[in-house]
Amino acid sequence: MTKGRLTGVGVGPGDPELLTLKAVRKIRESDVVVLPVSDRGLEVSVFSGENEREEDGLNNYQNRCVAYQIVKKAVPQVEKN
Repeated sequence: MTKGRLTGVGVGPGDPELLTLKAVRKIRESDVVVLPVSDRGLEVSVFSGENEREEDGLNNYQNRCVAYQIVKKAVPQVEKN
């Protein structure tokens, strides 16, 4: 069994420039970035319909997830993965 490490990173008050240097470094070093299950205004399911592809649902969620938008501004490479 492969062991990994989970590092939690908070996005602070909402300004990408206020992410700590350590938070940015941890995000850049990550193989996987996990989004919060719930975010302000996103209490609804990630997938809006039965026929929606999983990828479309994830893109829809990423576009509405405040935490992801903050990280994307601070670490643009996260969007390319």
